[in-house]
Amino acid sequence: MKIGAITIGQAPRTDVTADILRIFDDSLELVQAGGLDGLTKEEIAEFAPGKDDYVLVSRLTDGSSVTFAERHILPRLQDAINHMEDEGCSLIMMFCTGSFPETLSAKNIPMIYPCELLNRLVPLMTKKSSIICMTPSPLQTEQCEEKWKNYVDHVTAIAASPYGDWDALEKAAEEIKDLDADLIVLDCIGYTQEMKKMFAEKILSFHEGTNRSLEILTKMPLVGEYISNQVIHKRNSKMRMTIGVMAVFVRMIVQFIKKYLYVAVFIYLPYLFMAQFNPLIRDHKESAVLFMFFMLSTICGSLANNTLLAMGDRDYLMVRVVLVSPYMNFLGRLAVKMVTDFVYFTIILNLFGVSFVHGLLLSLVTMCIRPAGEMIAVLCFDQMQSMYNNRNAFNGTVIALSVFVAYGMPLLKRQISSDWLFFIHPVFVVAALFIGVFSVYYLWDYPSYRKIMQEALHIKREV
Repeated sequence: MKIGAITIGQAPRTDVTADILRIFDDSLELVQAGGLDGLTKEEIAEFAPGKDDYVLVSRLTDGSSVTFAERHILPRLQDAINHMEDEGCSLIMMFCTGSFPETLSAKNIPMIYPCELLNRLVPLMTKKSSIICMTPSPLQTEQCEEKWKNYVDHVTAIAASPYGDWDALEKAAEEIKDLDADLIVLDCIGYTQEMKKMFAEKILSFHEGTNRSLEILTKMPLVGEYISNQVIHKRNSKMRMTIGVMAVFVRMIVQFIKKYLYVAVFIYLPYLFMAQFNPLIRDHKESAVLFMFFMLSTICGSLANNTLLAMGDRDYLMVRVVLVSPYMNFLGRLAVKMVTDFVYFTIILNLFGVSFVHGLLLSLVTMCIRPAGEMIAVLCFDQMQSMYNNRNAFNGTVIALSVFVAYGMPLLKRQISSDWLFFIHPVFVVAALFIGVFSVYYLWDYPSYRKIMQEALHIKREV
């Protein structure tokens, strides 16, 4: 099947096609063309919008963005449409959410305009007829508000370019998380799935913490009534923002405490027990903590505690309601877990008597092995899906073996040998880095996350 794709900027739009092609199988042939193809930046500069022009923003092949008036490229877009019809395309997709005149059309094949889809879908998804609209340029905010007022009652337009710095997008997400609206519309084809997930994660995470904190505070004597009147009934944005920031901070502390207690209960206390009867273990506290942590967290945690199948209510909301792709949802969760575990465990191991360097190396190895465990889960899913029907038996076996080695070897040997600490040797650390990079590369290109998500949701329903 041959499909045409027209961008108002320059083709190919590699930033867009990465998300689009995941929808189709390998039989698709995507033919791309752009309204600014073949033009230099100096020539494009002559297309600068005037006072009454309809403003467009797009991407060039070098990754930079340009702003120009629609009227200058309409003839060039029509030429691209005609060319794609001659090439035998079955349909044409417009890689732009802007509005175009009816004169721009194909003769014999259908054309898909994202703006037409958004215009009809958005009003159906907002109960209060209120949206926040993200648009690439400040020059577009006014025309964005004017456009969406035809479909909803309340529009707040905020400019943050998908072609600029990532920090600007995160700043925009921070700005809008306490605004009152039903829906956030990313009104540009350049906003990728990764950007969409970042907005969803930041806003959802913030409001989850805020609402949970409000629920707790409203039940407190004296404070509860005040909070209810000032925040819930009057919708005090400043107070909600304060509570939300405090909730995020508290959640980080709680996560750190949970991991600290895990190390204390499952690693440090067993060491203290063994040290009472074995002087050779007592005198090697650091080695004991490192060895048990490696077996229980690095090995057991990576194999038996996969992020991939741990589908919770929040993941269901992200995938089914927010419409973030299972691919981006999983990779985002995995990245957050890897980074936070690395930071938290580096600090915690140091608190339990492990040197900073050794703690850092072991935390780095753990972070690298984590995606390898996810890759093994994916491979098992592809080769023998029945394994997940017996997942409890598999996880139980991994946990039993890891616990036996972690506790059994020191007890049986009545000592902790430095030879057991191969995992912090520079050669092993480098090997773990290569394994981690390869695993991430494999997970990045894996095509069947939706199938795994369905299995995970089935498991959740069983539970």
